[in-house]
Amino acid sequence: MFAIHEVIDAHNFLVQSNRMGLPSWYLFLQVLFPAAIGIGGGLIAYAQLRNANQKILLDLFERRFAINQSARELNRRVVGAGKATDQQAREMIALSWEAKFLF
Repeated sequence: MFAIHEVIDAHNFLVQSNRMGLPSWYLFLQVLFPAAIGIGGGLIAYAQLRNANQKILLDLFERRFAINQSARELNRRVVGAGKATDQQAREMIALSWEAKFLF
């Protein structure tokens, strides 16, 4: 929010500028353009924030999906063979450790 002295300073600036013979539309543009640039910059920053958040979620999904696919493939091999080998058991333990940090 604006403090009262900032509003008074802006009013005094406009009055002094108008005494110099500048047209009123020019004074209006002097106030409007910086405000529009600030609002535009804020919108761009917000869009970048949303984009970064969506990228983080997508990266996390991809990592989770890769672990899920590995677990499904391991499960398919174990069920197909009828029993798990020591190597498959080690793979499952490694997958479970990875999954603890992502789920």
